[in-house]
Amino acid sequence: RIGIARNGDLPGKQQQARIWQYVAQLVYNIQWSNSPLRIGIVPSYLYNTAPYSIETQHSLIAGLYALYYLNETWGIWIESAPLIEGYRGRLWSLENKKIKYNTPVTAGISIETGGHVFYLFATNSLQLNSSQFLSGTPRNLAPENLHLGFSITRHL
Repeated sequence: RIGIARNGDLPGKQQQARIWQYVAQLVYNIQWSNSPLRIGIVPSYLYNTAPYSIETQHSLIAGLYALYYLNETWGIWIESAPLIEGYRGRLWSLENKKIKYNTPVTAGISIETGGHVFYLFATNSLQLNSSQFLSGTPRNLAPENLHLGFSITRHL
C-alpha cells in the first residue's frame, strides 16, 4: 500500500517544496485455522516525517495490530506504531523544541453490520491519517491524553 499526504500551506520557500509526505506499507495478516484472533504486521516507511523542518527526515515503523472476534458481529482490537529507525520528534514549528514524541496506541471495538464496519476507539494520537499517525504523538498513554474516535468502512 502506498500513500501521499499534502500538509497545507507551509511557511517559507524551503518548506513549500516539502508539503508532501510519502508512505509505503506492506500488510501481513495472520489467522490460525478457525481462531477468532487475527494478527497484523505492517512494516511502514514514511518519507518527510516532519514537513515543517528544513531538513528531510524518514521513519521506519513497525505497525502492529490484533483483532479478536467475540462473535460474527463484535470484535475488539488494538494497534500501535513503534519506531524502528529514523525520526520521531517535533513535527510542527510552533511546538516546544524539547517535546518528546511517543508511540501512538489505539484500542477499540468493531461492529460488523453486513456491508459496513463501525469502529469506536480511544487513542493517544492527535492525528488519524496514515502519515500523521506513523509520525508519532506528543501525548503519552495516560488516561487524560486519550481521545475518543469513530470511523466507518464499507466492504465491497
